[in-house]
Amino acid sequence: MSWDAAVGGGQTFGDGHNTYDVEALWELTQDLSIEEVSTNSFGWMLDDPVWSLSDEPDLTPRMVLDHPGDHPEHTRRIAEADLSYPILLTEREYPDEKGTHHIADGMHRLARATRDGAPTVRVQRIPPDILAKAVVDGGAEEKESEANWACFYRSLRSRMPAVSVVGCLVYCAVNWDDPPQWWPDCFKNEWQTETKI
Repeated sequence: MSWDAAVGGGQTFGDGHNTYDVEALWELTQDLSIEEVSTNSFGWMLDDPVWSLSDEPDLTPRMVLDHPGDHPEHTRRIAEADLSYPILLTEREYPDEKGTHHIADGMHRLARATRDGAPTVRVQRIPPDILAKAVVDGGAEEKESEANWACFYRSLRSRMPAVSVVGCLVYCAVNWDDPPQWWPDCFKNEWQTETKI
């Protein structure tokens, strides 16, 4: 099976700072070792709204697994996911109790492994120097982040339900070495929405 058939051509991955070419990552990671890792160790990632769309802003992989008939496209992609391909992981900039990595490519494979009860998944960990070679638009994610702010906020809230907008502000202030210029306005907008000001 070709890379395009396995994961689809033209995909990108963003980490909040840069946008990366997923196909380039596959080329760059061909010689990296592959590990077998417990599927359950990535279970928390199924609750992140990584498949959010404008008409369904909080869509998580677990929602698709729980209600496959409501999400036919993701359900199809999960069913067709090839578990012989590894999940590509990148280091998280701010690791927490949930984990130290993001999935750069392979969320549908993780969902399929979970659905099928597979005890382990194949993974490749992408070191920062290799990740840097796949940048297609440095800063593009940050330019788009204002529009995607609510998704980040909901993702943080899904992992820490008690956190408020103010708590999220403190979290980011503590963890971002160089926060983007737009973030105070985004917090203000989310605060107004949450408190219905």
